[in-house]
Amino acid sequence: MITQITQNSTQFIFFRPDLTLAIPKLNGEPNWSGISEPTLSILQSDYEAADQIPLSPDPIPVTMPRLPDWEGLKLHLLAGELYPIFQRLTLASLDPAANPLSTARGDVTDSILVVKDELALASAIQLLRVVGWVFTAEEIELWNRKTAELGFSGEVGL
Repeated sequence: MITQITQNSTQFIFFRPDLTLAIPKLNGEPNWSGISEPTLSILQSDYEAADQIPLSPDPIPVTMPRLPDWEGLKLHLLAGELYPIFQRLTLASLDPAANPLSTARGDVTDSILVVKDELALASAIQLLRVVGWVFTAEEIELWNRKTAELGFSGEVGL
């Protein structure tokens, strides 16, 4: 049995103890298309029997924040616009005297390929700086632009 019916500007909402059903409006009336028997008869009967259907506020639209595109970042690092940065860092970390740099580079790689966490990536980038790695102005601009395009927060910016 329907216990309550409300409406907003786009739909009627039918409430039952075990179900809530939203029916879209069409010219101010419920659009019954897509509803089959016996549900259709029950809803129509309850709708026609209702003296007055209160108007509720429209739901507030919820927008989900864009999630970072980790796969896109990986592809840009290994074969795209960011590859020159990755290549320069990799070559420098191969020097036996660059053990701390090699560790920091590994942390960057792990945070992108395995952990996929912005805080981990930001920490790895900070570690690169601590061990003496210097990004060029062009690398900074390119990295910041690409990570923003891929939905990353400013936390991973250079």
